Amino acid sequence: MTTKRYYVPSNDFSIMISKEMFDELFLPGIIEECDHMQANIYHLDGPGALRHLDSLLGIKSLNAIQWVFGAGNGRASDWVPVYKKCQAAGKGLQIHLDLDEIDLFMRELEPNGLWLTIYGVEDREQGEAILKKMMKWK
Repeated sequence: MTTKRYYVPSNDFSIMISKEMFDELFLPGIIEECDHMQANIYHLDGPGALRHLDSLLGIKSLNAIQWVFGAGNGRASDWVPVYKKCQAAGKGLQIHLDLDEIDLFMRELEPNGLWLTIYGVEDREQGEAILKKMMKWK
């Protein structure tokens, strides 16, 4: 087993500042954090932080995005355009979704680079059936 230097850069304060301020004050540090790691996933927290997504997607050394839309902001399936944008930029994704959303995600997204947490699996048999189904995802 190989281990890599791994880090989760984030900046929850970013929801309170403009894109211009974020790019000037925080983006250089985030780039530096990503450059020093072999693997990383940026924790993008809440709809107010989405204004910074384009800047983050421009970081070559950033591997993935963990988009947390937050309580009261719908379901994972409501944010498919965000996930598609991240995939189009070549970034992996960590996504938390409900069991009934799997088919939509399998239709809309590419499986490569996804790390899924699926809520609502009731037992091992159901979990194995989901894994079998997902093994056919291309």
